[in-house]
Amino acid sequence: MDGNRRWATQRGLPSVEGHRRGVKALKDLVKLCPNYGIEYLTSYAFSTENWRRDKSELDFLFKLLGEVAVKELSNLHKENVKVTFLGDISAFADIGIEQSLNGLAEKTKNNTGLKLQIALNYGSLDEMSTALARIKASLNEDEIKALTEEQFASYLYTADCPDPEIILRTGGEKRLSNYLLWQAANSQLVFVDTLWPDFGEVDLRSVLQVYSESQVCVKSSQMQGLRDSDKAELAEPPMMTCQDERNAADATLRVNVKEGYGSTKTDTKAIL
Repeated sequence: MDGNRRWATQRGLPSVEGHRRGVKALKDLVKLCPNYGIEYLTSYAFSTENWRRDKSELDFLFKLLGEVAVKELSNLHKENVKVTFLGDISAFADIGIEQSLNGLAEKTKNNTGLKLQIALNYGSLDEMSTALARIKASLNEDEIKALTEEQFASYLYTADCPDPEIILRTGGEKRLSNYLLWQAANSQLVFVDTLWPDFGEVDLRSVLQVYSESQVCVKSSQMQGLRDSDKAELAEPPMMTCQDERNAADATLRVNVKEGYGSTKTDTKAIL
């Protein structure tokens, strides 16, 4: 969720107003996700590097975070949203908001709608080093040598959710900034210039369009790599070119949006 402070600066407003508007953008997106078949949404709200910011800004962020945890509890629960946190939120105990965060997760833990994961005091390198420490403490040498990728992933904060299909960064920067580095191995990376407070439904549709086109082209490439005998077994309509399939995907997206459904799979996980 990049661009809150720049959004405020461009309008001659204090940075705190950009963060407040950023929260509204996230709330709007939470409501939109079910309409597009998105089951998982992860928000990078506060990184391990963000502790370096000015104390006045940190104080406001923590106050805002506590207010959102309390005020939005009933709304999120009513909308059947399940909230979990990625990162070490025990760091917020002395600030007085850890209890509110845990209360939000506890209240919504049995909800079956959108899975909203909020990354707080999160850094991917820290996540992996913590996972390695847990592995070393719980497994013997032979078990560590036999450790699989799937087993390693079970020690990460994201153990209970699928890897992201889309990782989105707003604000024009084109890097992951220590975010979900392990989980992003096969993700579609999407970078947009739109500042986070301005991100809305039109932008979401554009991101899903990029993802849809990329999946069509991957499928086309996979088919082109098959032997003729394998193609014959799988053949349905004649194979289209990548551009043909992009056009078909675009038409499908427009139709599905009009009908109120997304064109992506129902297990799509959008990452911000």
